[in-house]
Amino acid sequence: MQTIDYSTLPQLEAQLIAAALAGETSGLIEHLYSLLRARAARLVGWFQATYGVRLDLDDLTQEGIVAVLRNLDAALATDHPVPRLLTTGHYRMIHWGKENRSSIRVPHATQERGAVVPRVASLDAALTWDGDMTLLDLIPAGG
Repeated sequence: MQTIDYSTLPQLEAQLIAAALAGETSGLIEHLYSLLRARAARLVGWFQATYGVRLDLDDLTQEGIVAVLRNLDAALATDHPVPRLLTTGHYRMIHWGKENRSSIRVPHATQERGAVVPRVASLDAALTWDGDMTLLDLIPAGG
């Protein structure tokens, strides 16, 4: 993992942006990937604490960097491409995490309209605190 000297970060980003405008985007993408991975690690912890679900760090980071790659050309045409790309990647990771926080898929757009994501620990966990009935007991045999 690379260490970032924040005192020279604006100069580094200016060099990476100049190189990207000249056609060499790999340095900028690697820089954004390292920043997004740190944000993804914090989001994994946040989703764990908030929803009790463990998201995969690599999957979350990949979603963010894909969003960055899709918006790279448009962002390079702006005055501040790095903040725009980081924001784009960050919000894509949040959206992906909200859609994938449950093993029972409820799309995020549906959740915003009021649908609730069911919380399921496992099929053999008790349905109530004092009961012995499980979800596995409710599934018909052979079905």
